[in-house]
Amino acid sequence: MTSPWRTVDAVVVGGGPAGALAAARLAGSGRRVLLLEKEALPRYKPCGGGLVWRARQGLPVDIADCIEHECHRILISYKHLGKELTVENERTLISMVMRPDFDRRLIEHARALGTEIVEATGSWRLTQWRDGIELDVEGRPVTARWLVAADGARSRAARQAGWGPFRRLVPAIECELDVDRETLRRFANAARFDLDFPADGYGWVFPKRRHLSVGVCSFATMVGRSLREPLKRTLADYLRRHRLPTPAQEHGYVIPVAPRAEGVARGRIMLVGDAAGLADPVTAEGLSHALQSGGMAAEAIVDGDADGSACARYAERVGRELMPELRRARWLGRLMYSSGYVRNALMDREGRRLTDLMARIFLGDERYPKMQASWLRLLPDSGRAGGE
Repeated sequence: MTSPWRTVDAVVVGGGPAGALAAARLAGSGRRVLLLEKEALPRYKPCGGGLVWRARQGLPVDIADCIEHECHRILISYKHLGKELTVENERTLISMVMRPDFDRRLIEHARALGTEIVEATGSWRLTQWRDGIELDVEGRPVTARWLVAADGARSRAARQAGWGPFRRLVPAIECELDVDRETLRRFANAARFDLDFPADGYGWVFPKRRHLSVGVCSFATMVGRSLREPLKRTLADYLRRHRLPTPAQEHGYVIPVAPRAEGVARGRIMLVGDAAGLADPVTAEGLSHALQSGGMAAEAIVDGDADGSACARYAERVGRELMPELRRARWLGRLMYSSGYVRNALMDREGRRLTDLMARIFLGDERYPKMQASWLRLLPDSGRAGGE
C-alpha cells in the first residue's frame, strides 16, 4: 500500500516530550516530519510528573494550564538519621504535571508547525540504508533521511538498529491517589523525597491539583546489587508510613540511568531521552535531558543534513554537554545508594549542602561537575575511577 507520507526528511518515533520537541524544531525549520506514536493520544504515561524549572525554561510553548501544582519547596527526609531538610526558592523548583496533558500540549505544538502525527501505529520494521532509513508500518512504507528514536527505555528502534540492552535500569512503581482534602493539604506545601524508602533508593509524594502522585524507586542495580524486596511491597509499606490509602492501580516502569555503551547515534539514527539512557543517576529525573537531547538531535539534522554529518554532530554535542554531568552524577549516585555507612556519613555531614545543590540543579543554576570534591572522597576506590 502506498501512503501519502511515505517520503519525509525525518521520522520521529515516540510522542513523549523528547520526540515532540524534536519534531517541532524540525518542522519549524521547514523539514517534512512524521511522528509515530504507538498508542492513541492522549495516553497515560507512568511518571511522577515532576517538571523541574531548568526543563520548563526551555519549553517552546506556555504550559500554564497543564500545571497541577507549583512547588517552591522541596523536603528531603532521612528517617534513619532523624533528619528532615527543606529548601525553598521564589522560583518554582518543580512544576507538577500529568503526562497526558503535558505531552499533548507539546504534540499540538509540533502539529501546528507542520508535523504529521500518526497514532496507534502498532508494529513496524526498520531497515537502514547508507543514505537513509525505511520503516514498514503495517504494510505502509515510509522512507526518510533521518530517524530520531524517542521511544523510551525499551526502545524498539534501538533494538532493531542493533543497540544492546541497558546496563543500568532503575525500577520504579507509582500510583495516583485520590485523597480527602485534609490529606491533600498535609502534602500540599512541598515535593517530598524520603531517601530511606527503600534503603537503596527513595520514595516520593508529589502534590497535584486534586490528588497525590506517590511512588518508590530502587538504585540497587546501579550499584551492582539485587532488589532487597519487591517494590510493590515497598510501596505498600511507604503508603502505610504516610497514612495513605491503598491505590486502585499501580504502574511499574524502568528508568535508564547510564547511557548506552554503543553511543547515542549510528548511521542515520539518533537516540534521545530515555532511549539513549540520559536520565539523572541521582534523582532518576528524565524530562530535562529528554527535552535537551530532543532539541540537540533536531538541530544536528538541520545543520548536518546536507553533508550527512547529523549523527556525528549530535553524538559530539551530547558527549560535550551532557556526558560530563552524567558521569559526575553517577559518582554522587554511588555515594547515595551504594553503602549504608557512606550514605549515612554523606547525609550527616553534607545533607544541607546536598539539598541546596539539588535545588540549584533543578533550577539550572548548578551542574554536577561543580560539586564539592570532598564528597567524592567518600566513594570507594572503584567509584573514584570515573565509573562507566
